[in-house]
Amino acid sequence: VGLIDSSSNAKCKFQPAKTFEEAISRIVSHRLASCSGGAEGNLCPQSLLDTIHNAFLSDELELGHTMSEAVRADALAVEKRDPACETLLEVVLFMKGFASLVIHRAARRAWKPNDGGSGTRFAALLLQSQASSAFGVDIHPAAQIGAGVMFDHASGIVVGETAMIGDGTTILHGVTLGGTGKQNGDRHPKVGKDVLIGAGTKILGNIHIGDRVKIGAGSVVLRAIPSGATAVGAPARIIGFTPTGERPGSNVDTKLADVEPLSGLADSLVGSTITKSTTDTSLSTAATEMQAV
Repeated sequence: VGLIDSSSNAKCKFQPAKTFEEAISRIVSHRLASCSGGAEGNLCPQSLLDTIHNAFLSDELELGHTMSEAVRADALAVEKRDPACETLLEVVLFMKGFASLVIHRAARRAWKPNDGGSGTRFAALLLQSQASSAFGVDIHPAAQIGAGVMFDHASGIVVGETAMIGDGTTILHGVTLGGTGKQNGDRHPKVGKDVLIGAGTKILGNIHIGDRVKIGAGSVVLRAIPSGATAVGAPARIIGFTPTGERPGSNVDTKLADVEPLSGLADSLVGSTITKSTTDTSLSTAATEMQAV
């Protein structure tokens, strides 16, 4: 394509990769080493390659998935959801959100917080630091991320130490899953499955974001959001619900075009066996609670 020297004098250092995992390890380690100064930088390219590839071989699970399972699902998720991406090859070669997740998954398998502040714990922190510098994505090695996750554009995404992100979630650039101060312990958001988080959103504190939630761009979320809700604003307020059967993380409805209004809550109770008085009370209570989120 004009960017790579394909002349007869250009020799490939490696033989062709034999597996998907080996290919991803080579591509991502090369990108990270290159962004860190290559042979003149502070990362050993071969050690970086070995670290990522060994993580692929590990049977350690992250939210129920091996690294191999999660990375494969991540790559397919980007190809399906990103309209600017036409092939799987584009994902693995060029998408920094995908590369950042690969590095995180390797760093998590190296993360040993009780090793006395040395060894693999430092290796994990080095991977986090270098990925943050190279790609502008800062994910603590201890954070837990499910499979089939897409970081779209990815620049400026921050994921704190005790944060969790469920399977099938899509997060756009500039999103922070952060704490609320200097407190220790479990202090970061827990994001459910199939969630869509719009660009620039800040979710702060140890709060739960339910499955199939949509959060509009630029929102500041300080309280829990129930499953299936759509929220927007600063502070975020619930404005409606995700249509039945929709998976926001996969549909990527960033304009919030498909949202059932709060008034539709009454329809969901029609035909139930509970009494009218109970229905009225439930509707009133639910609406009040959700408006307060």
